[in-house]
Amino acid sequence: MKINANLVPQKAHYFLIFAATAPMLPFLPLFGRQLGLQGGITLTYTVLPFAGVLAKLLAGGIADARNSHKKILILSLAITALGLFSLYFTPSIPKSVIEIKNTNISVDCSATGSYIRHHHHQTPCGREDYLATISGHKNASCYIKCSPNSTDVLHEMCKAWKVSDQQCIESISFSSVEDLFLAERVESESYIPIIEATIDTLNSSSVNSSLSHPHCTTTLRLHQCQGLCDDSKLMAYLDAPEEPPTLSEVLHYPQFWMFLCLMLIAWSSFASVVTLSDTICFMLLRDYGGQYGQQRVWGAIGWGTFVVLAGALIDTVSGDAVEKDYTPAFLLTLALFILDIVTVTRIKLGQPAAPCGDQRSKRLALCSCMHNGPAVLHLLGQPKVLLFVLSCIVVGASTGALWTYQLMLVEEVAAAWTCGFRWIKLLDGLMLGVQCFLGELPFFMLAGRILKKLGHVTCMTVVVVTFGLRFILYSVVQNPWLFLPIEVLQGLTFGLFYTTMATYASVVTVPGAEATVQALLGASFEGLGVAIGGLVGGVLFFQYSGQTMYFAFGLFNVIFGVLFALLNYLLQKCQPGSADYSPRHPVSSTEPIADMDEADAPLALHS
Repeated sequence: MKINANLVPQKAHYFLIFAATAPMLPFLPLFGRQLGLQGGITLTYTVLPFAGVLAKLLAGGIADARNSHKKILILSLAITALGLFSLYFTPSIPKSVIEIKNTNISVDCSATGSYIRHHHHQTPCGREDYLATISGHKNASCYIKCSPNSTDVLHEMCKAWKVSDQQCIESISFSSVEDLFLAERVESESYIPIIEATIDTLNSSSVNSSLSHPHCTTTLRLHQCQGLCDDSKLMAYLDAPEEPPTLSEVLHYPQFWMFLCLMLIAWSSFASVVTLSDTICFMLLRDYGGQYGQQRVWGAIGWGTFVVLAGALIDTVSGDAVEKDYTPAFLLTLALFILDIVTVTRIKLGQPAAPCGDQRSKRLALCSCMHNGPAVLHLLGQPKVLLFVLSCIVVGASTGALWTYQLMLVEEVAAAWTCGFRWIKLLDGLMLGVQCFLGELPFFMLAGRILKKLGHVTCMTVVVVTFGLRFILYSVVQNPWLFLPIEVLQGLTFGLFYTTMATYASVVTVPGAEATVQALLGASFEGLGVAIGGLVGGVLFFQYSGQTMYFAFGLFNVIFGVLFALLNYLLQKCQPGSADYSPRHPVSSTEPIADMDEADAPLALHS
């Protein structure tokens, strides 16, 4: 087989650019959360998609106007590398500003003494067993308030602790000192002895009564108690909920604005890189646009390979540490970007692209003219087209929720399934690898054949409903390893979708307006849709839970998919032949879709 040497640097560029971003892009929401910026992640991933769309338009326009696609690409690569690597130096918000809530405990009192008793929903082990790390006497101070399960029990304890009835009418509050070295754990129960208790008085003029080693003549237990201790590690051991700063609070920290600015720089410049890379690729291919997939497939290979490698490296370097060390990911990203910049300098472009208005350029979808506006507005007046655009927004919202919060959900499930889940980043990387190699690649190869057989309406219905089923499966997973087989559905929810969306412009629009309609659909999906997913997904995720959020998104997708198919059926009955969905042309190719080799199907952006 003869190899076109002029295309080798372009293949290498696709491989390196997606290999360079794979160690960072999927993990950035988790990195931001680890910095204490959870309250600002929703805002960040709502703004980023719009910035990306604007950057694409700006970079593409400047490159076309100055005929400097390669130079702008190199500049964009350098800015992306600088933005991503600079995130490494973003300081975290001080742990002291994270509010720790009261935790549910019981107070036991017997002849041997009084104890704080806590039932663990999950047995502590490894690095989470704080009490096991204490080698000498260590005191902690706690404030405890109990609402009794029985008035008799309350009065009996108050009597034993020599507290007046006036102070034990409905509840008892006291400050205590515990010796953590003497604490014991029996399976899922922990017992921490109280060595001193100071009872609160209702009368401010009264002196609080203090007891040393309080005890009772009979065994008593107050179930409904809440405690707050001055030892944050002890509170974590007692399963106390933490409340990170809210969005309004995060906005007051310079760390957030540094993170947001660097994210905007990196995200926008990377969006420009993707657009310019594809433009240069088509300039190199010229009349062979159908071979785009053979070039772009190397990007998918680079992404899938290095996202797994990055996850394994992060876990290996982090060891048993609670907070992950992302240093290997940052260094790997920087090194690969440098290699990619050197590779791009080896790309050799021929003559400049034809100016706007040239018919061949129009047919190759490499430029779009202002006079296409009326044709596009006419298309948007057709209910079927509007419905298809709406479906792109829905899929974009689902994709935004997937890109931003999927790995957060995996970590939630892993923490609930077992403590000390050391290889969580490796699991994250394997999931993304399955998405790429077992999901996207096969379906990108088969998408043209499936689309030809089923048509756009059926394919889009399959995409939306599959997204719904995929998210519903997410909501019931308890063993984190079971996420892996679910990720095969990425082939339908992204591979089939992207081909369906990309070819749609060639089906419904008039000749010459394909690029304009392509941009409209792309903005609906990657701009508005992804932003909605980041916003709504974040609100549901952080106010309720990850599984609740994905169940809500999944149910909505299933309902929308059914309505989408039904409305299109009714529209077809009312307006037969309007906005025909039968595929006639492939994306970026002048050959009929039936004659296009399956290996040439377009491979889309990973973000």
